[in-house]
Amino acid sequence: MYNDTESETTNVVNLKVKPKITKQPVTTTVVLGKKASFSVEALGKELKFQWQYRKSSSGSWENISATSGKTANYSLTTGERHNGYQYRCRVTSLGAASYSSIATLKVKPKIVTQPVSQTVSVGTKASFTVEAQGKELKYQWQFRKSASGSWSNISAASGKTATYTLTVEDRHNGYQYRCKVTSLSVYSYTSVVTLKVKPKITTQPQPVSVKAGKKATFTVAAAGENLTYQWQYKKPDGSWTNVTAASGKTASYSFTTAARHNGYQYRCKVTNSGGTVTSKAVTLTVL
Repeated sequence: MYNDTESETTNVVNLKVKPKITKQPVTTTVVLGKKASFSVEALGKELKFQWQYRKSSSGSWENISATSGKTANYSLTTGERHNGYQYRCRVTSLGAASYSSIATLKVKPKIVTQPVSQTVSVGTKASFTVEAQGKELKYQWQFRKSASGSWSNISAASGKTATYTLTVEDRHNGYQYRCKVTSLSVYSYTSVVTLKVKPKITTQPQPVSVKAGKKATFTVAAAGENLTYQWQYKKPDGSWTNVTAASGKTASYSFTTAARHNGYQYRCKVTNSGGTVTSKAVTLTVL
């Protein structure tokens, strides 16, 4: 007789539930040599983390073997090669995996030597130099006419090199400069420096010989904007003293000589907002 005994079979299905990424890593921009960090947060059971990287958006993903590459927070000290690298995290929960979004690391050039402010005479050359570390560096010097002005790119050839040189004119007094240093589309700016243009003595005063009671005149000529003059005198055994007479504050200083003036020396200090230059000293001979 057929035994119609029911045979029950139980099928066990293992349902794998992927972890839920609740916080994605974000693209990061840091200066070369500094630390960069990527973080992920996820919900799931017995979570495990494996950060991965690729050298470009068309590269192949590779696991990161560093200890922090197996945690929720991955940190690295950036090198030149890391600029443009991409990162993601594979988060696993009991064999089921989810991938985070992809974040890019941008490494800005590191400025190792900043340009410095310059004070030079009109008509001479001024140079500003920057040194930087980074991959495929490009330079663009910029200027503005004052601290409140707008920045403009310098089109001269040396304005696109690590050292920018210009021949100084009166109008450059107070101009400010900086350099934009770029590495693979990521850039850093140098500090801002100022160019001060002091006067340039173009005609020096000359020694004068006159009879007592006659006028002596000393003259100086200088290039520069908004110049002021201050003549000074020195007795044979004295120190330099400012001339208070009105003509002592002009380009030509005149006065009536006396016997006591014999052997006096004279010079002129020429000043503008860029600085002061001093003429050579000359001697008055009273006959």
